[in-house]
Amino acid sequence: MVLNDTKNTVVSFHRISSPVLFVYSVNGTLLARSMVVTDLGVTFSSSLNMESQVLKITKKANATLGFIIRVSRDGFSPWALRTLFVHLMQALLEYCSPPVAPYTSGLISVIESVQVR
Repeated sequence: MVLNDTKNTVVSFHRISSPVLFVYSVNGTLLARSMVVTDLGVTFSSSLNMESQVLKITKKANATLGFIIRVSRDGFSPWALRTLFVHLMQALLEYCSPPVAPYTSGLISVIESVQVR
C-alpha cells in the first residue's frame, strides 16, 4: 500500500509545557508535525484543549441560526421554528459532544449563548 505523504502528519498529544518530540519517517520521508488535526469533523489540538472545536461549532451554529431567522421572517408557525431548530441547530451543537465536553466556564457560556439567542 502506498501512503500519501501530504496526508500524513504527526501530532503529539500532551499536557506538559515542553514535551519530548521525536522525528518520524515513512519510507525515508520525514512526516510533518502538526499542532492541530481535524478528523471526522472534530478538531483536536496537541494540548488537548477543545477551544478551537467549540469555536468552530458555535460559528457554524450561529450561521445556521442566522439562516433560520432570515427564512422565518415570512411567518412560520412556532412548531415549524422548533422543528428547524431541533433538526438543524441541535445536530450541530450535539455532534461529538462527549469528547469535546467543555469544562471551562468560558467555553460553556459560548455554547449557551448560541442556545439562548
